[in-house]
Amino acid sequence: MHYIRFLRPPAIKTRQIAARQSQIHVELVLTVTTDLGDSFLCPNNPLDLEVFISENSSRRNWDGHSENDEPDRSQQFRKVPMPRPPRWTAGSRVLKTDFLLPAFNSVEALGEATLCVRPANRSLSSDATADLLKTHGLVMPIYVELRSSGPAETVALRRLRFSAPGSDQLVAMRRPVAVEVEEELGESIARHVWDAGVCMTAIISSICSTMPLDGEMNNLPKLRDILTASDGLAVVEIGCGVGILGIGLATALLHRQRCDSGRGAQTNPTRPVSILMTDLPEARDRAVANISRYDRMNSHGPPQRDSGQDGSEEDRTVEALPIPVDYEDLDWEDGRKGKFGAKVNARPWDLVMLSDCTYNVDMLPALVETLTALHRSITATSSFSVAGPKVLLATKPRHESEKALFELMHDAGWRISDQTVLPLPVMGSEAETIEAYLFTRPADSGP
Repeated sequence: MHYIRFLRPPAIKTRQIAARQSQIHVELVLTVTTDLGDSFLCPNNPLDLEVFISENSSRRNWDGHSENDEPDRSQQFRKVPMPRPPRWTAGSRVLKTDFLLPAFNSVEALGEATLCVRPANRSLSSDATADLLKTHGLVMPIYVELRSSGPAETVALRRLRFSAPGSDQLVAMRRPVAVEVEEELGESIARHVWDAGVCMTAIISSICSTMPLDGEMNNLPKLRDILTASDGLAVVEIGCGVGILGIGLATALLHRQRCDSGRGAQTNPTRPVSILMTDLPEARDRAVANISRYDRMNSHGPPQRDSGQDGSEEDRTVEALPIPVDYEDLDWEDGRKGKFGAKVNARPWDLVMLSDCTYNVDMLPALVETLTALHRSITATSSFSVAGPKVLLATKPRHESEKALFELMHDAGWRISDQTVLPLPVMGSEAETIEAYLFTRPADSGP
């Protein structure tokens, strides 16, 4: 998969055309690269791009694009007319484009509008989870908030809309569902979304859906059992990066609750679900910012009927609150020694998950030892018999040396109990894959 990126913040300029009239001029500097930024898109045919702008600064109910590929007018989201749309061709490394915003006559009128750049051909755009699960989303759009005052925005937004099959569409129409995370502008690969995290989010959205799309794969039945259990769920993510997987899981679980409620199914909006994301200290600011963004986007859900103590419905309604998501620093060099923070040590975890963490083979021993130490800590300190947490690993194989992870996991007593492969077509290059594995480990296993 490829990603449209801003190499620098959009430049907003004002052109005076009359005594009391001016035009807003925007300049963009873009590139289209892989998740690691190690190669540029080299398409067989030119890739035309288009620009949209939304005047809705909150974007709380923003559904991106309607079925006819035009902006949703109720959200004041419109396509920017451009005499020559930007075009990415084979051999390109940087693409510069500029345009006028005819709907705005002053910088102040912009407010905090949101700009989106995406492929003009909708079938090539990774807008929604269905695009990834049906393997035709090749290029991921990018969003950025335009600031009319103050310092220029230093982060862009990635947004993945959850597809809504069947009657789930009724809930989605009232409240479009999407996972949205900030990533840093520029070419650095740090604090960006990567392929495995994005695709695993799409897989989880299908697993948690009450009505999966026709043809969607569901080859992780044991993971489904874990994620849809009725007796609570505690998940810790290691190496969370910007947080798309952890926040994606929270969004998928919350969407399931709301769909159940929308169909009148018995549901408990206060079901004990907890998600903790961890990473190195340098990831903290972006991860915490994205947790806050998730909370804001989901803080006012559709009302649900509340049940009285006798099982009858009461007249009052309750709100489907966001699934709690938290953050704590975790260095694997500490984790491999069994040194965990207070939040990690606070509870026995049902599931440990990670994505895009196997590319640095030098860190694989510390990673496996951290997983094993966490498993031992939980099974040794729990006051009741537990099997220990399962481990969900999502990865995009990049080089042969990464296979060492599986040998290390096996030697530490971990066994694969569930797995699946998601094809990942790549425009202008050979197809790739995203692999997902569910590992289990007996309490007394390993050296």
